[in-house]
Amino acid sequence: MSAEIEQRAHEIVEDLRADIDFELDDVIARIVRGLPEDYFKMLSRDDQLRQLKALLAMGVCNLSEEIMLRSDDGQQIAVVARKNYPGLLANLLRRIPADQELIGAKIFTSTDHDFIIDLFEFKPIEKSEPAAPVEWVDLESTVEAVVNKVGAPIDQVRDFVSQYHPGNRILSSPSDVADQFLVCLDSQRTNDTAVRWISVGDGASSRVTVASSNRSARDVFRKTAEFLAMRAWDVDQAYLHDFPREQDAHMAVASFLVAGPTGDSNSSAIKNSAAGDSELQGEQMSNPIAAELAKFL
Repeated sequence: MSAEIEQRAHEIVEDLRADIDFELDDVIARIVRGLPEDYFKMLSRDDQLRQLKALLAMGVCNLSEEIMLRSDDGQQIAVVARKNYPGLLANLLRRIPADQELIGAKIFTSTDHDFIIDLFEFKPIEKSEPAAPVEWVDLESTVEAVVNKVGAPIDQVRDFVSQYHPGNRILSSPSDVADQFLVCLDSQRTNDTAVRWISVGDGASSRVTVASSNRSARDVFRKTAEFLAMRAWDVDQAYLHDFPREQDAHMAVASFLVAGPTGDSNSSAIKNSAAGDSELQGEQMSNPIAAELAKFL
């Protein structure tokens, strides 16, 4: 390379570095401020850095396409995108590998809804090491809180909670665990798909919990996402669990925090009235949209 070309290349590098340095602090600040707290609680530092680098590159370069980051062992795929719309999750589920069994997912949407980080976990090809046993000294308060909400025997609740990985974010939310416990009981009792749809906060959002023992985790997650997309419900967060049962049986459970479309969010025709913890003591109130989702699944 001639001295002239080397000088031009050096000047370009310096210009590029100056442009990036000028934008970097602002882009990083917007990304970090927009991430929900659960994102920092649930993922390793290495995973966070890798995904935030992708978001940073997309922000600096103004890219609109999704970036898929596959783990070295092929068991996880992270999708990073600088867009969010009803139906995005359903679209992504159609594009992730179909030849691998989906056993878990975590969906994170920025607080201002301008980017997403979606994580999909697949069943390992080789048998993995069993998860470390749950330490009941740390989780007994969660078990007791769930018992108070659902009124079930403590041993039954403890057995259910033991199926979660000890580091699972849901264990810090007794309301979410209680929802999943109740919807799993409904599914076991009817041997069919069960749905709970509960309004939260000011009624603009809802917590949707789905369980099925006769459908794959991928099917439950994908079909629920498609239903929400058709109704223009925006997915803010979602979690997927695939609980092993006796022999080859399993229970797929998915939880979604969704925001309703403008004009529909306060409609009593499609949602329960705002539900407090006391509602978990008994059967879920009649809910047409929950029944519609169960039928769709």
